[in-house]
Amino acid sequence: MGIDPYDGWSGRRAHPNSPLGGGGPGAFRNPRSLGTDLDPLSDIPHPSSRTALAQAAVPAKVDADLPASLEQFTSNDDTGGYSVDELNQALLTVFGEISPTLVPDLEKEARAVASTIFNRLTVIEESRAAYDKAMAELDEALRERREANQVYVELSSHSSKHKQELVKQEYDAALTEAKKKFEEATAAFKSAEKNAKDTKSEGTSKELDKAQSALREAETVYKDLEKHPTKHVSELANQDYDAAVAAAKMKSDAATQAWGKAETKAKDASSLKMKYEDYLDANTKHKESLTLTDIVNQPSQYTGYPTGQGYFDSYEGMKEPEQKRNFQRWKTAKIAVSQLANNPGQRDHYDQFVSSKAPNGKLLPLKKGRTRIGGNDFWWE
Repeated sequence: MGIDPYDGWSGRRAHPNSPLGGGGPGAFRNPRSLGTDLDPLSDIPHPSSRTALAQAAVPAKVDADLPASLEQFTSNDDTGGYSVDELNQALLTVFGEISPTLVPDLEKEARAVASTIFNRLTVIEESRAAYDKAMAELDEALRERREANQVYVELSSHSSKHKQELVKQEYDAALTEAKKKFEEATAAFKSAEKNAKDTKSEGTSKELDKAQSALREAETVYKDLEKHPTKHVSELANQDYDAAVAAAKMKSDAATQAWGKAETKAKDASSLKMKYEDYLDANTKHKESLTLTDIVNQPSQYTGYPTGQGYFDSYEGMKEPEQKRNFQRWKTAKIAVSQLANNPGQRDHYDQFVSSKAPNGKLLPLKKGRTRIGGNDFWWE
């Protein structure tokens, strides 16, 4: 038996696929190290040997619909007024938060997760606007309260001064009115007197008596006001002053009550604003203009962002089954984000969610008021 590895012990040639020698009678190759099929000193196996076939690379089957990489939003997409960057941040978050497997409710789960992101940004913006409005109303109510209280305090603290002001106005007006009525009554009496003389009838006589009576009454009022100003000044002053003080107090009380309501409203608006701003980290709470990025970049609120980024970065190196699964998850997440960005009315009424499983993988009981979708439980707080 020579050095030919396919020279069997019986002198017959062994097949390249036959096992190495030492197996007993039959066509066995000489026992040698792997990779020495042709040349005893070579490491290259025979191309038809099992060693060579096992070492040969098998071309992977590629799904024609499976992209080489995951496509994010671009400037060519309809972003619903949001920036491309913030939509992509939201997309990565949804991608990382939804179930890792293709569960039946994956589309609903993606929409629910995306809804919490958009809803949180909306409630923060709305609560801030409500707070600003409430504070403006409080400032206005405080101004009106101060003005009304100043009028009341001024009137009640300086009675003599304001009585004199009030009585002069009222007395002059009352005297002018009484004089006017007296003059009108005098003219009416003279007219009735002339008619009575001309006609000398019973009817004209009665009209004359009536006119004379009205003249006397008007004259009495006018002469009394004119001759006794001190008496009437005192009466008018007390009446008008008391009425003015009462009106000022009523207005002050009403303004105080309105200010109290405005203060309560401002406190409630402040509490709601602070509650929703807890969705943000300490460095973001004071930003005047917020984006979806500010919402998802809060690790205590969304762990899905770094998870989704990890999936995205490792996609090209995944095996085909894993790529297929994650590509479908990516498409589902992207559709949900796009739809809700352009159609706010389609957002689910959720702003909170937690995993439906405990850290040990055990399924948790569903709490009252929550909805279980996929691997998460959703609710509005």
